[in-house]
Amino acid sequence: MKKQFASVALIGKYMDASALQEMQSELARLAQHLQEKGLEVWAETNTANYAQLLNIKTADLSSIGDQVDLAIIMGGDGTMLSVSRMLLKSQVPLVGINRG
Repeated sequence: MKKQFASVALIGKYMDASALQEMQSELARLAQHLQEKGLEVWAETNTANYAQLLNIKTADLSSIGDQVDLAIIMGGDGTMLSVSRMLLKSQVPLVGINRG
């Protein structure tokens, strides 16, 4: 049976405000695209704040994996590794967009 994703989390380089501000346009375009496809979009709290993602549900990194069906992580290897450790218990699938 094919699983379809209904909700997606966007997680940027959450510990680096300047990096998130640089990713702002890409994160906003990605959020808009996913919403246009009918997906519920969430963002990690720092990602939403620093990238100015408005009208999106937010959750902290420790709980966002329980809210969504898929997490998209934008950052470098370190971001991917740290986020994957934090989301391990939720077993949410991860997709990485390398911006390292």
